[in-house]
Amino acid sequence: MALLPNGRQIILVAVLDWGLGHATRCIPLIQQLLQQNFEVVIVGNGNSLVLLQEEFPNITTEKIIGYDIKYPFDNMVVNISFQLPKLFWAIIKEHLQLKKLHKKYHFSGIVSDNRYGCFLSDVPSVFMGHQLQIITPYRVLTKPVNFFHQAWLSLFDRIWIPDIENGLSGKLSHHTLKKVNYIGLLSRMKYADLPHKYKLVVVLSGVEPQRTKLEQLLTPQLKRIDAPTLLIQGKIGSKVMTQLSPNIDVIPYLTTTALNKAMQTGEVIICRPGYSSLMDLARLQKKAIVIPTPGQTEQEYLGKYLDEKKIVVCQNQNNIDLATALDKIQLTKGLTEFKNQDYLLQTAINAIFRKAETVS
Repeated sequence: MALLPNGRQIILVAVLDWGLGHATRCIPLIQQLLQQNFEVVIVGNGNSLVLLQEEFPNITTEKIIGYDIKYPFDNMVVNISFQLPKLFWAIIKEHLQLKKLHKKYHFSGIVSDNRYGCFLSDVPSVFMGHQLQIITPYRVLTKPVNFFHQAWLSLFDRIWIPDIENGLSGKLSHHTLKKVNYIGLLSRMKYADLPHKYKLVVVLSGVEPQRTKLEQLLTPQLKRIDAPTLLIQGKIGSKVMTQLSPNIDVIPYLTTTALNKAMQTGEVIICRPGYSSLMDLARLQKKAIVIPTPGQTEQEYLGKYLDEKKIVVCQNQNNIDLATALDKIQLTKGLTEFKNQDYLLQTAINAIFRKAETVS
């Protein structure tokens, strides 16, 4: 196994550009790798790579092909089905690009966050993801889709699920795979008991055009409620705050530290029930109103699952009623029951990468 002159192993972290959540949950992973004295190289594309470059300016990064999935329909299965040839070609191409990068860096290990081509047969390779069980709106498709999905995942040496057993992801993490580790909830957030400055903190995220659509739907209702509100648009770039009204502050983007503080000062968070967002809410132990992206079966399942458990209030994007949601939020317990277990990630890293170091 190749080592740097300083004796450190190089671990590749490959991040999917499918909203910012894949990048944000890789932040604690990368921090843990650095703490364990590994060298890290980050590969990715788009805004997720830009975010990680801002968070880790001293880490080497490389750009590789993106999956570039478009969303012309409100049904995720239909969107993916029409673009399968392009998706498979991207997976093949990223695998070939990875081989070239391996010749340059001589990786000692790979962690792929939902990048299906980022594995090598001669390098310990980990697939990280919570959705091992894919939910489709058509029952006839569910079994063959999951058979193929889990067969592909078997190409990796280990599967890391960012959750605890019987935890936040519900049936999404059910599987028939071997070599699976639960690594605990991955969140870049740190809990602090701060006074509330805002009644509502709105955190927009996800792919376009749905991010913009949600902002357009929420804005008039936020104005009517007229409670102290911070609207974080989720658009990487400017960090200049403006005002939508005397009671509503708007900012395009916040770095981790600033976002952490902003969310802590909000009484209620409004966001998508993307899994990374839910992990952040669990770390901060917040109450939340969640609005699934239309057609994203994963978000629709998580929103309904947590709403039924009286953990969050979930509303359909086509029928948003913030006044009603704020009444219902008082009856929820918030994301307070999912306790963090940081040692699980450290143990998983040692199990595959330190073991590989010993063998070499």
